[in-house]
This record gives sequence, structure tokens and C-alpha cells, in this order.
Amino acid sequence: MGRNINHNSDIVELQENTPDDLTPIMTIVPSEGTLIQIANRVPQGDAVGLPIYADLRDSNGDPLPVDTTFVLTAAQPGDPRRTPVSLAEDNISTYINKSISEQQSTDHVDATKIELRGKAVNVRDVDELAVEIESSETIDWLNSKLYFERSGVRERQR
Repeated sequence: MGRNINHNSDIVELQENTPDDLTPIMTIVPSEGTLIQIANRVPQGDAVGLPIYADLRDSNGDPLPVDTTFVLTAAQPGDPRRTPVSLAEDNISTYINKSISEQQSTDHVDATKIELRGKAVNVRDVDELAVEIESSETIDWLNSKLYFERSGVRERQR
């Protein structure tokens, strides 16, 4: 079974985005002595990518706008900039139109997949992986949820 990464995980820090600027909303920092591997292919569905299930809302409880951009980035020690490790998604309609249960269903899981740039992304305990968005609205984590598909996440000792 894979590592559980979601908005409540112990290795996750949540942030508010800066409106109209690509900024992190969730930062993942593996525990000391471990490495997290994010796979670009999982048993669920047919398409390439890691399913990420989400319900992203603002402080009014409204879904973030459909044209919100969503991308995974990584930073290594001493690196002043984050590097995209996934293709950017510029339409989050699946997250708006489907509940998390519906997103996880066989019929819809491919629509939630974020395609990585490579077979996998390795995140050491000194690195950071971030979920970044660019949206006209600010995310409110009291109203929002985000889950990585567990079967696509492995944790091991370094």
C-alpha cells in the first residue's frame, strides 16, 4: 500500500495562494531519512498520470474558477526557483463538477490524472514537492480537500 498524501498528512504544509500568481497551496516535505516516489502510472484507469482528487474552494465556500491552473513543482536545497515536474492543467472542471467519490470512480479517474514529466518524481527528505495553482481566487483550506492517489505514492528509507 502507498503513502497517504492529502490535506491532513503529517508531511504536508498548507498555504494560501496569491491571487493571479502561480503559488504553492500544498508543500510536501518527506520525513527525515525517507524518500517519496510519485509514479506517473497507476492501476486505476487507462491514461498516464497520477490521479489527484480535489475539492478546491474559496472562503465563501464556492469552487475555485474553472480556469484555475494546477501544476506540481519541486525544489532542491539551494534552488531559488521551483521546477515544474508535471504538465500544467489549465481547467479544473472535473474538480468542480464531480464529487471526490465520483472523481475516484473508474468512469472519471482518468480526468483527474496529472501527467508527470518522466516515469516518476523522487522527493528526498531535503527536497520539497508542491502543488501550485494560479487562480483569481484564494483557496480556503477550511473548505477544501486534496488527495494524491495512494497507489501512486511510495515511501522508503534513503
